[in-house]
Amino acid sequence: MVVCFYLWVYIYRYKWNNVSFLEKIMKKALLLLLFFSSSGYCERYSFLVSSDDIDMEEDAGNLITGYSLFNRAVEYIPGLKERKAVRIGKFFLLDYPISIWTTVLHHEYFGHGGRAREHDVTASYKLYSPWEYWPFDNKRAYVHYEKGYPEDIDKRLSLTLGGIESNNVLAQKLERKIYKDGKISYHEALFFLSNKLYLNTYIYRTPDPNSDPEGFRIHGDISAYLIEMDIKRGEEGSAESAADDYRRLKKNSLYNLADPILWVSVYSIGRYLVAGEKSLCIPYFNHKSTRFLPSARFNITPIGEEYYLDLYVKRGLIFFAPHIRYGKGPEGRFYGAGIEINGEMIKKGLLISSEIDWWHQPITENGYHVAANLTKHITDWIAIVARAGFKDRGYLMGKEFNRGRYGACGIDLVF
Repeated sequence: MVVCFYLWVYIYRYKWNNVSFLEKIMKKALLLLLFFSSSGYCERYSFLVSSDDIDMEEDAGNLITGYSLFNRAVEYIPGLKERKAVRIGKFFLLDYPISIWTTVLHHEYFGHGGRAREHDVTASYKLYSPWEYWPFDNKRAYVHYEKGYPEDIDKRLSLTLGGIESNNVLAQKLERKIYKDGKISYHEALFFLSNKLYLNTYIYRTPDPNSDPEGFRIHGDISAYLIEMDIKRGEEGSAESAADDYRRLKKNSLYNLADPILWVSVYSIGRYLVAGEKSLCIPYFNHKSTRFLPSARFNITPIGEEYYLDLYVKRGLIFFAPHIRYGKGPEGRFYGAGIEINGEMIKKGLLISSEIDWWHQPITENGYHVAANLTKHITDWIAIVARAGFKDRGYLMGKEFNRGRYGACGIDLVF
């Protein structure tokens, strides 16, 4: 446990400008966390390496694995769950800081950094310890683009929004895991809320351009996004436009709160702190042997604001997640739909999952994305995973903008 803790503290001291160093450290971290997380109940942990410069979904999955293993190791410390005062103290001094720190790491390195690698921009990163962010201090992590910062406004918007985009991807990936499992743990609830609400809290922390125009311009991603969207519309420097856009974005982002798992997560955290309950079952709607639950997401993209309506469906071992999405930006309306099908068994020990997306966007017009995952169990506790996909040109959350093939491979561990 001590080794796990110091490993995390050791990582944050670096500026994250050496990709090979980061990859080596993450691999060592996963191995050490795996070693120190002795078994007691079975969970599935995945680690995938992608062929793309940016694949936020795989990065999010790997970070969820590291975060889960760290917290699983912490749970084996005797006496942490027996007393309410100890649980509350642990929440404020360890659980909340680690959750926020991991969320910020994903935001800066895999979000902004992922889009920087996509556009061949050299970047460096500044992170602080988990106890230097709010409420202990008011430090703010940041990314610095050193070389190759693009002139193209769409690429600049992609860089600006990459951090928030990555948090939305992680929240979505974790939410799908929660729905597939049919339950949510205290640590999953905390990590989910940290990422799901990152967009909303960032918007509400950004100073109002009417009352504090100077603070608004220097604050961060949200102000940069609104300013760059004004440039894209040809309204650069318009204080009235910035104020209107800010008020509209605050109002529209409330759609993100129409997510049942968000409120289940709040309840789960409360139940853990008050009564020590580690997990809760998800309250699905039921029809015969089918369970389902709708959900909502909000995203800001280089082409405009985007609204998602998801439906999670579970029938036996098969999990379906269809969605529709709609948005509007400077170039016009855009919309799309997609579905993930998870858990179909081809033959004993071999599972297939698939994803299909289609969209219509103003510049790229119609586009699509298809992907398939194959999971082959070697034994009951280890499986080989291979992923292959093709994406057309256009915006798809967490994926490269350009047309092309991609792949990933890795392992699943069950222990």
